[in-house]
Amino acid sequence: MRDVGRAGAALLPVILAGCAALLPNLAGAPQVPPGEALGHAPANATPAPTPSVAPPAPGSAEARRGPLFGVVLKEPGVPAAGVPVTAFLANANPLAGNSGGGLVGNAGSGLAGNSGGGYRILALETTTDASGAFVLSPDLAGAYNLEAAADPGAKAWRAEVLYTGSGTKTDVGELTLAPTGKLSGQVLPPDPSVKDLSNTQVFIPGSGYGAVTGEDGQFTLPNVPAGKFRLRAYHPDLGEAIASEAVAVTANETKAAAPLRLAVSVPKLDTITLAAASQSTDNGAPGAEVDLHGSNFGKTKGTRFTVDFNGAPVEEPNRISDGLLRVKIPPGAANGNVTVRVGGIGSNQRPFRVIKTLDLRISSLRLPPGASYDLGAAVVAKDTDGARMQEVVEDGQTKVPGPNVRWETSSAAGQINARGVLQAVSEGEVVVVLRGGEKFTRTTTVTIQAGVRLPEPYVEPVEGPTPPPRPAPRITGVDPGSGGSGRMVTLRGENFGDGGEPAKLLCGDAALPIDPSVLDAGKAQFAVPLGMGNCNLALQIGDRKSNGVVFRTLRALVIDPADQLDVPLGATASFEVTGIDAEGTAVVAPVVDWTSASPEVVAVDARTGVLTGAKLGSAKLLASSGSVLAVSRALVFQIAGIELDLKTLRLNAMPEAGNAEAGFVTAGVVTATVLTSDSKVRDVAWSVPAGNGRVALLVDPRNPNVVTVRTLRGATAGTVLLTARAKDDPGKAATASIEVTTASALEVDVR
Repeated sequence: MRDVGRAGAALLPVILAGCAALLPNLAGAPQVPPGEALGHAPANATPAPTPSVAPPAPGSAEARRGPLFGVVLKEPGVPAAGVPVTAFLANANPLAGNSGGGLVGNAGSGLAGNSGGGYRILALETTTDASGAFVLSPDLAGAYNLEAAADPGAKAWRAEVLYTGSGTKTDVGELTLAPTGKLSGQVLPPDPSVKDLSNTQVFIPGSGYGAVTGEDGQFTLPNVPAGKFRLRAYHPDLGEAIASEAVAVTANETKAAAPLRLAVSVPKLDTITLAAASQSTDNGAPGAEVDLHGSNFGKTKGTRFTVDFNGAPVEEPNRISDGLLRVKIPPGAANGNVTVRVGGIGSNQRPFRVIKTLDLRISSLRLPPGASYDLGAAVVAKDTDGARMQEVVEDGQTKVPGPNVRWETSSAAGQINARGVLQAVSEGEVVVVLRGGEKFTRTTTVTIQAGVRLPEPYVEPVEGPTPPPRPAPRITGVDPGSGGSGRMVTLRGENFGDGGEPAKLLCGDAALPIDPSVLDAGKAQFAVPLGMGNCNLALQIGDRKSNGVVFRTLRALVIDPADQLDVPLGATASFEVTGIDAEGTAVVAPVVDWTSASPEVVAVDARTGVLTGAKLGSAKLLASSGSVLAVSRALVFQIAGIELDLKTLRLNAMPEAGNAEAGFVTAGVVTATVLTSDSKVRDVAWSVPAGNGRVALLVDPRNPNVVTVRTLRGATAGTVLLTARAKDDPGKAATASIEVTTASALEVDVR
């Protein structure tokens, strides 16, 4: 683990870059979000009252209070003077893109620096006076996390204090200093092939705490105040992670957080075209530019990337967008596959042929004005396997692209198109130039003169009675692209032969048994043999060999969740499946076959794996790819309804200023119970109409089924509908009426 102080320098630019983009979303609404704010106060903390909008009397004590004010105590009843107090935007997300840039500061309070190894994001800082009081003046409305820090070992934390904007005041209340604790944990890679997690940034958004991991992904955050926090992790190459649940920090203890597994989008390579053009191609000479089209190329996040042609790396590839790369074919390239790697994660592969030799068989030519001549027919290009490269057109459609070359003329007397057809415009001498990348330049001199005869079209001579060579087989797809031993795999393409020539399927240099009964011009099948590893598959018909396609042999399948997936009766759900190939690398979403041991309880689509809850109960589910198996279970449950412990709650409105009258009740608690067919405790989501102006909600972080309803300052009399909705079945809900009264000396009723 690296020192936290040094880690701050690495993490701070990332944090600062993300905050400005979030500011428009931080204006506070009356409702307090249930549990998703990434920094939480201790369970016994007293929530801050909702701000008032009434102006204070001039010269009064209230007038001397700022928008956010409170008191810091050393211990109950003992004020703490000279203690720094810092406010952070509670929901600031350092991973968001910064379109505007820059920090929003506060001229009165200023921005806090990096003290004690903490990361300060959009923070306002002040110091308590002799009575322990403090005042902070934010420029922006939103939810703020507040921290008082007497020293690294004594701090207080208050999460999600709501400030609704200019002209309002919020009493934060008392912040009592207490001993700090530590948070430790580990970041995990997106797949097992990644071994080095150095420079992964781990932090608590909306706070000043972060660290940078070493190679093993271990981290420790020291001097964290008591509270509940949800961690985040980020690595520029390997992706990001958000903790699934908050971890509670207690005084003088080190708490272990759940592992944070990074996730990254897998790049996808769709097509290859000529540079800055829509015409597709599958070939080119070294030095020629081509465009790679696809997705998840990492431009937005600035993720490290590489491109190679059959293992030959591209120097200085140009990443134009997340879906477009412009590259030059490297000098050492040979026939094979093009692969894009983003953050070390490889894309699918596209076959590509590399021009090795290029000839223009006509050295000089005489044409009359107005004539046209096909010089493209005189071009002979061969790839690195020695195969002739010719365009194949069937029914007006290009089936196989011709050689990727460029034509030029030295004067306007002759014009030539992309296919090499020359048009003689006027009398004169024209030099026609044929270019193949940066390696090949061929020329022919054309004299355009009136009265000369138009020569016969060029025909490549055939030596002796040898018939023209048969086209080489070409594989266009493999289904599936991975599988365990025994799995049937289908290759599709063209020129696979008619059975009259010997056919051989190659896995690298090893021959695999092929099923002759299904071999035709465009289809071949084989069963994955036991012991086969990852390899490039190629089909050889006679002495003609196809391009190679990648196949990954599966050794294991991993189902998530491994123990049980809950499925509502009549609804659908899906497991996530990951394969582990012969090299120990993860295969995302491999094609598997699904079987349900009890289809009357849980029906499953054999190909897609989509489950349907047909009957209450549980069933075993089997995923298989050949002989490679994985097992989990699915539980079908039903929510009968939701019961609330009360139907009506009557509350007094908080006055616009000052404290409530004696006997007033301005807050109440409502509890929900989800009635379900199984014994599992299921949660609800609470809501009231947005902008109701009467009440706000505070969900118990330890029990989401318990909510505190609190009236707002200056609320008008009226009724607000409180709704509890089942998270596992949003169609099931229950409601209660919150009646807000402004009458004095009212005996509050709970029914």
